[in-house]
Amino acid sequence: MNPLNQTFYIDSTPLNSESSAKDLGILIHTELKWEKHVKKISIQATTLSYQILKSFKTKNIWTLISLYKCYIRPLIEYNTQIWTPHLNQDIDSIENIQIRYTRQICKRCNIPYLSYSDRLYKLGLRSLKTRRKEFDLITMFKIINNISILKFDDYFYFNLSQYSLRNSAPKVRPHNHFKCNTWYGSFFYRAANYWNNLDLNLTSAKSLKNFKSKLKTVYLDQL
Repeated sequence: MNPLNQTFYIDSTPLNSESSAKDLGILIHTELKWEKHVKKISIQATTLSYQILKSFKTKNIWTLISLYKCYIRPLIEYNTQIWTPHLNQDIDSIENIQIRYTRQICKRCNIPYLSYSDRLYKLGLRSLKTRRKEFDLITMFKIINNISILKFDDYFYFNLSQYSLRNSAPKVRPHNHFKCNTWYGSFFYRAANYWNNLDLNLTSAKSLKNFKSKLKTVYLDQL
């Protein structure tokens, strides 16, 4: 019998069944769907944005950006390697937090802009979707270079194809492969794909600091 469909009892009293549980701050669904977690942190971040803008009357744009980076962004970027959404509605729900906040602070500080991407450029920010790719790639670099508790050989292998170009790095492949959207949205699948699309100049970085520095110059939206 599937334990997820089984009723458990304590002193003949049936226990309530839940489809999701909170573990280390993340709502994990039995089907690895992230809608509930995204909704929870979106509400928290939206409320916090309102409280900050109401409490701080400053028109100094960099103070408002610092408040965002210190209090709001960490809330919506905590452990994204685990729960990064792959459905457009969830991706948009998260990005809208930064869209609204940057629009409001630009209006308050009388900063003109043409679009969301123009606001990000003027404020020195990157989209949240792009930053999640950064976190995936940094984690992958750590795994490949044995500076993570996750062991590369437990999850990945290098595909040393005889048809690889001379100046290209061997491709990273996950050991497992499943034909479902949940797998395609998982860290192991998406991070390997991101990594395989990086230039050799990046993947051969000699240190984590050097890798992070080079990564800032890459247009990750194309990955």
